[in-house]
Amino acid sequence: MRPAWSPLFATWLLRRLYSGPHVEAVIGDLLERYQTRPSSVWYWRQVFATIAVSILWDIRTHTLLAIRAALTGCAAAWCLGVVLLYVAKGPVGAIVEVLSGESRHVFFGTWGSFITLVGAGWVVGRLHRQSRAAMVFVFAAFVFLIDIPELHRRVVNALTDERYVSALRSLLWTESLAMVGILLGGLSKLPPPHEDAR
Repeated sequence: MRPAWSPLFATWLLRRLYSGPHVEAVIGDLLERYQTRPSSVWYWRQVFATIAVSILWDIRTHTLLAIRAALTGCAAAWCLGVVLLYVAKGPVGAIVEVLSGESRHVFFGTWGSFITLVGAGWVVGRLHRQSRAAMVFVFAAFVFLIDIPELHRRVVNALTDERYVSALRSLLWTESLAMVGILLGGLSKLPPPHEDAR
């Protein structure tokens, strides 16, 4: 019995995010159990639990690597931000103004942090191949934790005065975009290690 579309997507997700050497054995075990209990909800729950446990185990057993991943991601984001600022001031910025029909400051102000975090996530994923998913999640969590004081301030302001709701919405949008950018860059498919050696 072949799993339905939903479990096939869950299996693909497990292959991408599982932090361990025996992913095919884990998938085989889950699919075997799925055949005796064909519930998509059960399968998805098992996949998410397996991914979470493998990532937490990877972080716990590689604590120094996790710290390095967070610091590497921050350094990469800063460096890429400086490069993007330089690019925005040059001829590329002028081309962006012509093509987008808006000021380069608006375009790069809106999309600049997303672009830098995609790049920083990619750097973290590339430099931590063996524990890629875990280290990219560590970097994403670190970026989120840095912004918690500002999030707390905006939530309190929005609860006390309705005028601040739009500022809270804006921060939530920015945070969501940042997390998507880091995960998109960090979890993008890398070539197998033997291809890089050439």
